Amino acid sequence: MADCKDKMKEIHCSANLDRCSSMSLEFDTGGIKIKSFAKSCSTKLGCEFGNDLFKNCKKVDGATCKLDCCDTDSCNGGTVATVSVILMMACALRALFC
Repeated sequence: MADCKDKMKEIHCSANLDRCSSMSLEFDTGGIKIKSFAKSCSTKLGCEFGNDLFKNCKKVDGATCKLDCCDTDSCNGGTVATVSVILMMACALRALFC
């Protein structure tokens, strides 16, 4: 996590993204353990139902998928992980379902 924290930066969400979200995913695919953590801006609806990545994670047997949201400035630590983490997870989940 130290490497991840070193790459995080504070961002300002646009007006239509009124929530801070923190998502963690952990699962084993063919003997490869995947752990990912991301912070971002979200909508109330996105926090209630989760994004596509979160929904796909919930479909994987044995996966641990967590999504937490809050609605005050910097309530999730005020930082966002780099996009590459999300892209890596999207590719891994896509490989599982295709």
